[in-house]
Amino acid sequence: MSNVAREKSSRLLDFVNLQRSETSCNEAQRCDTKMAKRNIGQDLYNLGEIKGEINTNDTLKYISMSSMIQIKKVCEYCGKEFIAHKTVTRFCSHQCAQRNYKKQKREEKIEKVLEEQKHSNVNQPTINSREYLSCEDVADLMGISRTTVYRYCITGKMNCIRMNRKIFIRKADIDLLFTDNEPYEVRPVEKRELTEFYTMKEIMGKYKVSSSKVYNLVNAKRIPKILRGGTTVYSKLHIDKHLSLYAGDPDIESWYSTDEIQEKYDMTLQSIYSMASDNVIPRKKENGRTYYSASHVDAIMAQRLPDTTITEWYTMDDIKRIYGLEQRYVSGLIYKNPIPKIRRGNKGYYSKVHFDQLMAEKFPKPEYYTVEEAMAKYKVSRDSLYHFLRRNNIETIKEGRIIKIPKDKIDKVFENIIIS
Repeated sequence: MSNVAREKSSRLLDFVNLQRSETSCNEAQRCDTKMAKRNIGQDLYNLGEIKGEINTNDTLKYISMSSMIQIKKVCEYCGKEFIAHKTVTRFCSHQCAQRNYKKQKREEKIEKVLEEQKHSNVNQPTINSREYLSCEDVADLMGISRTTVYRYCITGKMNCIRMNRKIFIRKADIDLLFTDNEPYEVRPVEKRELTEFYTMKEIMGKYKVSSSKVYNLVNAKRIPKILRGGTTVYSKLHIDKHLSLYAGDPDIESWYSTDEIQEKYDMTLQSIYSMASDNVIPRKKENGRTYYSASHVDAIMAQRLPDTTITEWYTMDDIKRIYGLEQRYVSGLIYKNPIPKIRRGNKGYYSKVHFDQLMAEKFPKPEYYTVEEAMAKYKVSRDSLYHFLRRNNIETIKEGRIIKIPKDKIDKVFENIIIS
């Protein structure tokens, strides 16, 4: 093997080693590796190597495309020194170029926003530069709510004028509020002296609550307590105020739990809570459970229980189909009118007799005369009757061969006509 061939093989081996080690290098070492690869490429070229004979894309790239210029530069982003191979190179790596691009875009956005704010501030006058202010402006200026400004205007504490449902306040009048104002005085608070107290046992016995419940209530509501004879006692006034629900009405003797109401009346928990809330049923709490007055529950449910004499019922679908009404309208009618109803499974049923009677009252059916009946009652001929109908724009209904005339309209026409 000639010396030239041996030199070529050696340089190619160096190039391959550099190619393999480039992936594990840092940024500075990678620049040195690239420079060494360019030097190898130049050596191969000087030894007479043909570009197409080397089957390595990176070798051809560095031989044919890379510049051999070496310029020491400082990266414009990170400030580190690096070797540039072009006169226009500004950054030491692609990463620095990307970061600088993002930084430049952020600065452009910030500058654009500041420019828009500058123009908006120039075009819009500030509150301090205006002589007349709205209630919203006064609220922002004084740091209070708009409702408070309205209240000051209504009570006369602040001068204002009203024009076309708009209120305007002069800024000078706001300044006058602080010239002749009365000095601020702190109102003395009269403290009520506490004379009656409960012990823990008395509270637990009266209201049927646990000691932990009392401790949590005292801490949450900051109920006054004192130490008397080595025992902690609690204010009777405050305890009665916060635990009155647990005592219940002493005149009520029997109480229902939610389980008992569910079993007796087949109701859901949500229905029980709604009924108790809507009808303000007396209740009490005992050992963590809520009880409702049995007499009040029975009285309310007695109104809801169906009459045994009612045998025919409508479902909601029946009412919608027969009367052509929407479900919301039907629900409103049932809620506002005492229509008996029952529940079977998950369906509600409504008294047919009561609902038909309600619809007859709300939408009475019009009554009609036949032509013969109207002629006989008012003693007019057929032609005269038709003349009155056309003259007063009374519409008739034709059912087969029978023509019906609305009673109320024809009666109103003939009530002022004297029939001889």
